[in-house]
Amino acid sequence: MKFTIMLALLSAVGCWAAEGDPPEEQQIQAEAERRCLEMLANVAPARTNTPGTATTMLFADGEARWGTFFSKDETVALVTFHRPPQDEYDYPPHWLSFLVWKDGRWRYRQLLGSAQIFDIYRRKDMGLQIVQGFIRTERHGGEQSSWRYDDKSARLVPTGLDDWGPYALIGGYICYQRGHERLAHWDTRWIYPLRNGVKSGLLACFHTVDTGGFTITFRERDSGKSLSWAFVPDDDDESHITVRDSAPDDETGSSSLAELQLPKGEFLDPYDCFELLTGLSRKLLEDEWLHALPKPDIKRIKIKVTGDPAVVRKFQWPQPAKKTPKK
Repeated sequence: MKFTIMLALLSAVGCWAAEGDPPEEQQIQAEAERRCLEMLANVAPARTNTPGTATTMLFADGEARWGTFFSKDETVALVTFHRPPQDEYDYPPHWLSFLVWKDGRWRYRQLLGSAQIFDIYRRKDMGLQIVQGFIRTERHGGEQSSWRYDDKSARLVPTGLDDWGPYALIGGYICYQRGHERLAHWDTRWIYPLRNGVKSGLLACFHTVDTGGFTITFRERDSGKSLSWAFVPDDDDESHITVRDSAPDDETGSSSLAELQLPKGEFLDPYDCFELLTGLSRKLLEDEWLHALPKPDIKRIKIKVTGDPAVVRKFQWPQPAKKTPKK
């Protein structure tokens, strides 16, 4: 069943100024509504029958984007603008709001939360149109929310796909990356199967650090057991690598499992390793939203492996199928 979802990775404040909300929250929405309507005062959207059409206008203190995001029968707008920060932890000091064009004028519908930058994505094969807002949120501080458009209420409701950082829908997977942190030495991608809008358990993880090491988490095809291997290159010889038992987002590992020795002048490509161990495409490690995934394309290198038999088996790199000579 096709459905329309709108996601915003935001510092969520929920549906503000609903009946019974505290006066402070009502005051916040009133100010957001006033500024958004002021920004759109001279905008009369042109009628279009093409769903997904969008127009952007930049202001000194924000941005407005309007169009037929959800339906050719309804024009809506996303508006973000700068506001005074409440304290040193209040970042970004911007409000993102949702409006609708009705009866010849803009009507304020919802205050979503804090976001300065947002993007719109589409997955036509899933019937999805996605809005993703980006904020700086500590891993264990603040809240984020994802939203889907509810046809009955004509509002945005939580999707339950929230996590620390932004994510992309790539093929049949949802792929998360790291959010804001003070020391950004790492790049981590968590990959989950996504079926009918529901996320399953962790399938794979790709973790790299700026010192050169990396960790890959994958599931054994036969047992389904999850394994995490850290690949630690030798400081003096990057062609020699120690494989360690590890946690998904730990690049050092604990106990040593095996040793890899590559030919002189070669190095172990983390993306090749990811495809080899997971059987998945490296495209899952990028930010581009894709309908389908290409097959893995692994660079084959002769590697001498000693140690744990499981590691040895994995690095018996697949070879091209031999052609049967014609009789």
